[in-house]
Amino acid sequence: MLFFQYIRPVVSILLLNIVSFVNYKYYGIYTYSEVENSYFTEAYNKVLQIKDDERISKVAIPRSTFYKLAEVSDVFEYTKEEIDRSYTKALRGPGEEIDNGDIMWFFRSILYKKYDFKDGKEANEYFYQLSKDIDRLFKEGKLEKEVSVPIVYINMPTKKEILELPGSLVKAIGYTSSYKNVKTYSKKDLLKLDNSNYDDNYKAYVVYYNDYRYAEKMIDHNPLGYEIIRVIYKYFTIIFSFISLFIYIKNIKKKDNLNMIIHIILLVYIIVLCGVVYTNVTAFFAIRYRYLANVYILQSLFILLNMNRLIKKTGDEDDISSNTCL
Repeated sequence: MLFFQYIRPVVSILLLNIVSFVNYKYYGIYTYSEVENSYFTEAYNKVLQIKDDERISKVAIPRSTFYKLAEVSDVFEYTKEEIDRSYTKALRGPGEEIDNGDIMWFFRSILYKKYDFKDGKEANEYFYQLSKDIDRLFKEGKLEKEVSVPIVYINMPTKKEILELPGSLVKAIGYTSSYKNVKTYSKKDLLKLDNSNYDDNYKAYVVYYNDYRYAEKMIDHNPLGYEIIRVIYKYFTIIFSFISLFIYIKNIKKKDNLNMIIHIILLVYIIVLCGVVYTNVTAFFAIRYRYLANVYILQSLFILLNMNRLIKKTGDEDDISSNTCL
C-alpha cells in the first residue's frame, strides 16, 4: 500500500507531461489554462483597463470600448461594422450589450473566428502581441487607463453600483430569512417555466438550470402543505435570528470553543453573502437559491448554537437553584 501511495504522484506527473508533449506536438503549445494563466488573460485584463466614459452597469466591456481599441490598435484589426456584426450574432435576445458573465467568452470567440488560428502557439503569440500593443497605446496616450480588478472573473463596480451594495445586502438577508423561492415543483410547473419537454426521469438540476436566468419568472406558489411549512420556517428564522444575534453579542468576548465555532460560522456567512451581493450588483442577478443555498445552513447553525448556549445557561441556573434549596 505504501508503494502505491508514493508511486501515484510520480505516475500522475509522468502522464501529465506525456499529455503536454503530445499537445505541444499537435497544437504547438503545452497544456495550460487559457483563462487562468496565459497571454489571453493578460490581453483581456488590459482591455478591462481601457477607460470608457460610456461604461454601463453590469457590462464590464461596452461595445464602445472595442470601437476605441479598433480605431488605434495595429493588432486588433476590426472595423466598427465587423464588431456590430459579431454582436448581432452573439446576442440571444433584444439588447445592445453583452453582460459580464459572457463578455470574456465573446472576446475570445470573435478573435478565434477572425484570425482562424491554426494552433495554440499561434493564438498565444497573437494575444501576446495584443497585450503589448495595448501597453503601447496606454503609454502613447491614445487610450486612457483606469484601475481594474486583476481577476478575470471579477469586475470593478461603477459609482452607482457601489451605492447599490448596502440595499442589495439587506435584500439578500431578507431573501434567505423569508425562504423566498424555496418551492416544490410539480412536473406541470416545470413545463410552464420555458415550455420545454421533460421525460419522467427529470432531475433536480433542471430546476436550478431554469433558475439561472429566469429566477423572477419562477412559479409563485407551493402546494398548501409545503407553503405552510415554508411560512413556519420563515417566521421561526426571523424571530430566532434576532434572539440569536442578541445572545451572540452578549457573549461575544467569551473565549470558549463554542464561541470560536460561532465566530467562524458568522465569518463564512458574511463572506458568502458579500460575494453573492457583489456579483448581483456588478455582474448578473445572483440573489437566488442557486447561489445562496449554503447561507440557509450557516444561518440555521448560527441560530442553533446560540440557542443552545441560552438553553445550557438556563439549565445551569436551574441546577444552582436546586442545590441552593437543598
